[in-house]
Amino acid sequence: MNLKSLETLVKTGESEILEFKKSSGTLKAAFKTICAFLNSNGGTVLIGVFNDGKIVGQDVTDKTQLELANMMQNIEPNTRIHLDFIPINHGDKRVISLHVDPVKGSGPFFFDGKAYERIAASTHRMKHERLQSLFSEKIQNTTPWERWFAEGISYENLHEKEILKFYHEALHCGRARDKTIANDPKDILLGFGMLSDDQKKITNAAVVLFGKKFLPNYPQCTIKLIKFNGLDKRNFLDNKKVTGNLFELLEEAMNFVHRNMKITSQFTEGQYQRKDIPEFPPLAIREAVINALTHRDYSQANGYVEIGLYDDRIEIASLGELPAHMHLDLLRKKHKSIPRNQIIADVVYTRGLVEQLGRGTNIILEECKVFDLPEPEFLMEHGFFQVTMFSTLQAHMEFAEDVLDGIKLTDRQKKILEILYKNDRMQTSDITTSFQQKTTQRTIQRDLSYLEQCGLVKQKGIGRSTQWELTAKMKKSRQSRHNRDNHDKLEK
Repeated sequence: MNLKSLETLVKTGESEILEFKKSSGTLKAAFKTICAFLNSNGGTVLIGVFNDGKIVGQDVTDKTQLELANMMQNIEPNTRIHLDFIPINHGDKRVISLHVDPVKGSGPFFFDGKAYERIAASTHRMKHERLQSLFSEKIQNTTPWERWFAEGISYENLHEKEILKFYHEALHCGRARDKTIANDPKDILLGFGMLSDDQKKITNAAVVLFGKKFLPNYPQCTIKLIKFNGLDKRNFLDNKKVTGNLFELLEEAMNFVHRNMKITSQFTEGQYQRKDIPEFPPLAIREAVINALTHRDYSQANGYVEIGLYDDRIEIASLGELPAHMHLDLLRKKHKSIPRNQIIADVVYTRGLVEQLGRGTNIILEECKVFDLPEPEFLMEHGFFQVTMFSTLQAHMEFAEDVLDGIKLTDRQKKILEILYKNDRMQTSDITTSFQQKTTQRTIQRDLSYLEQCGLVKQKGIGRSTQWELTAKMKKSRQSRHNRDNHDKLEK
């Protein structure tokens, strides 16, 4: 790092990944923060920078370097700390930079026998619950959670009929061949590594796949199903929380989506038969739900899968980050399967629920393309992986040609019209939050002003109570569309 890059870094200010120390007299506090960074997302400590960001540097003597070496030895387990001395424009003074990269699965880390964590821009002694979570993560790195023996649940709490049904379906689709175990549930479990050799203990994978009792020991075997009224989370029409094994949750999820998903009808010219078009591609939804239930992180007791249905989209989210060598862009290409839960993934595949391991996101993309929908979004946020698919109704929303004739609109401006199409009146801030991509309120305000000049929207109220709505000619277009939709429903 040189002085210019140091100045750029300092301007960002102290944060979850950056801390300033004025001198090596605070070296012990600096290494507590290094310990905290190791237990989270990595970070940098700059020694020789005041809290207000003033760069002053300090003398780096042999004694200073010896103290640094001793402090590094007090970090356990041993890990790499990047040490740099950055010269500044004050004689021989230097800023000492201590940087650590995130070391997922190798913690928890300790300094002088104590663990620390980073909360916002402050360093604190780590709480017992967080310490226990890091230990669990480390154990999971060597022995996956699905292979641990179940706690509080025995073989008697498994659905034997479900085990037999799974294997018979696997034989039927040609993904299982050993017919000698087809009528013995315990032999089937042994074959997939879900039962101990003495047949007294079952694994967590067996509970997830075939369990019939989950509370209080397995609250993570849960799916949340919510139908929202509108484009945000303020109001909902249907809210359900279900606990069960993977196959039960899959059935519940698909029933929920089918129950709440709109169906539109179209008649092709010259044809007498009606063509029903579901709001979302059913196969894509099924793939996304199976992926969420199969690949999620079951080791966290407070984890779950959530399906949220909005007026313009469906969001399917599950706790658990992508594998270390996988990133979001790869999901849009042909890629290898790196399952977090190998046994669970094997059972799901062997039963014939998925076409091929590693093809789930590709199928979602292909199905959305067949339905002429925008590309689905894949997102990693707050430890959750989320798939968002957009409604056919939203994608094919139409306005009268004579209204928009000759008016050039950006995709964002069209989206604003679609949002107001669904909502009679909205404030600028509410329109802004309806966008999935990050968009500033100033940008939306500029678009609204342009749409107002074009005679497509108008303001109601003054000051902070100002709301936007479609103009009379746009509302007339919307009413015409509404009447056509109602006619289709009556025909159906």
